[in-house]
Amino acid sequence: MTTRARWNHNIHYHGVVLKNVRPTTRSALDVGTGDGLLAAELGRQVPRVVGAVATASTVAVLNHLAEARVIVPVTASSADGKRALHV
Repeated sequence: MTTRARWNHNIHYHGVVLKNVRPTTRSALDVGTGDGLLAAELGRQVPRVVGAVATASTVAVLNHLAEARVIVPVTASSADGKRALHV
């Protein structure tokens, strides 16, 4: 599902974030990535994007979307009890 097919407060500001990514940006951090939509969009402009999320169930959903090629592949790692998604 693309951001055009849905709307919420966070999606509303994706354009603002994306317009402010400098051409020299090499990495981005999406804290509270949720369903990974912004991380996936950032991944089209930035070579390395890390989305941080707190629940294992969200990681499972994101991996399902990656398998369906809705978003780029995601791997999960854990540090200090937090989940990190490497997009």
